[in-house]
Amino acid sequence: MIYWYGPVTDPRDRKHCYEVRNEVFVKGQSISAPAESDGNDYLCHHFLGMLDEQVIAAARIFPEGLTAKVQRVAVLPQWQKTGAGRRLMTAVITFAAAEGYQQLLLGAQFDVIGFYAKLGFKLIGEEYQEVGIRHQNMRLTL
Repeated sequence: MIYWYGPVTDPRDRKHCYEVRNEVFVKGQSISAPAESDGNDYLCHHFLGMLDEQVIAAARIFPEGLTAKVQRVAVLPQWQKTGAGRRLMTAVITFAAAEGYQQLLLGAQFDVIGFYAKLGFKLIGEEYQEVGIRHQNMRLTL
């Protein structure tokens, strides 16, 4: 088995990212398609996780100066709790550091705060609701 996690530039690979996000967020969490597709994809770096030829995870980062916001982290249900999310986030963190970003920010769904904490992210701010789901902002200094 060959795992690959990294940034994508090919439009076909971006399409795979959108498919993973649709499966996880729209179908799996009942987030509306317009809320999931915020119009910012063209401004972002996209990441894809694959096992052999099968797409299993996706994420994006939205650059803002020396900060990058990690967004739309999605792992297909059958690949959750297998290490796929950790591998994907490791690729995101490695890329961001190499690109010279000084920190990563993200809005973690409440149920996965522990996952991000194990990667070194720290809680900041207060809990909030977004698309009907509890979230907490987190930061990782690079």
